[in-house]
Amino acid sequence: MIIFNSNVLKFGGFWLGFGSSPTPPPTPTIYHITVPTVQHGTVSVNPTEGPTGTLVTISTVPDTGYELDTISLTGAELINGNQFYIVDSDVTVNVTYKIIEVDPFNTATIGGLKWSSENISINDGGSGIRAINVTANGVNFGTQYFYNLEAAQRIANSVDGWHLPTIDEWRSLYSNTSDALGKANAFKSVSGWNNNGNGTNALGFNVIPAGWATMPPAGSPSDSMHFMVGEHGQFWSSTLSSSGAQAITFNTSDTVLWESDEYRNTFMTIRLVKDHN
Repeated sequence: MIIFNSNVLKFGGFWLGFGSSPTPPPTPTIYHITVPTVQHGTVSVNPTEGPTGTLVTISTVPDTGYELDTISLTGAELINGNQFYIVDSDVTVNVTYKIIEVDPFNTATIGGLKWSSENISINDGGSGIRAINVTANGVNFGTQYFYNLEAAQRIANSVDGWHLPTIDEWRSLYSNTSDALGKANAFKSVSGWNNNGNGTNALGFNVIPAGWATMPPAGSPSDSMHFMVGEHGQFWSSTLSSSGAQAITFNTSDTVLWESDEYRNTFMTIRLVKDHN
């Protein structure tokens, strides 16, 4: 039996087409993903190619001591931090890594600034540095380093990314402490201070009563340092106050932050502030 319609003929149980036929769907364009060579780590993408609408995931593995810095794309928009959709274009994935910064000191972040929370103990072999084992009121604080102003500035300049605090930074540190914390007591160590002047160290800044020292002229008998422990924690500043002070003192008898006069032949402890937080 033969059956006709407008486009096909059925003959013996088989349909035979004639005239126009259905148009097959177009082959989708495949776009490719390029990952330039990176330093300090590896990068991979999955998949590495595909048509428009393909979701691609970027995987990053930094080398030891490095961390992911940036991911940027040419030809697509980043989503979810490490993915993108292919949209009518080849894509280039650019990745950078950065070194992990390791703070060389124990630190305390107060008022938006990161401070060293221990007295600096660096000896570069230059002049103006004295190392003294400090014991105050039965508490041994170990070897503490005292610097004259020139040495304090030199040592601070040798520590990349850190600096000797300015007077304004010292004032900011103090002003960011609430009265409820006891002002200077919140900075002071919990032991070693004279006359029950111990602090609470509520801020983790841990000012110890290492005092300050003066050095007699070289060649004097025993060339010994004269200094008061248990009574003060005194630190150099990098700038002068309006009254000419260039040192900050935490006192045992009250909770006042004193600005002390500059004594270039005086040896004091130092703290540093991080350049960028």
